[in-house]
Amino acid sequence: MKHLENLNLMDNTYIIFTSDHGLSVGQHGLLGKQSLYEHSIRVPMILYGPDIEANSIYNQDIYLQDIFPTTLDLANIKIPDNIDFKSFKDVVINKKKSKNT
Repeated sequence: MKHLENLNLMDNTYIIFTSDHGLSVGQHGLLGKQSLYEHSIRVPMILYGPDIEANSIYNQDIYLQDIFPTTLDLANIKIPDNIDFKSFKDVVINKKKSKNT
């Protein structure tokens, strides 16, 4: 972040920090990623960038693959028609509830 500040890039840079919940390895008698238990569906994500309000919390269902079209959308790049996942830009910038769950 300091390096981006030194280069005067903070005003036009988006940073997305997230995680993957990993595999279930025997919890609830399951293996893999097929469960809907809390530890599998509550994956943290932190967004930083212009027009994203600090300290905001969004209770929005998104899919990890939604990050790709979102980054294109934030950069004002047309999302190709063959991309099945949806941008959540309107959720974080315009605070609209997504219908893409």
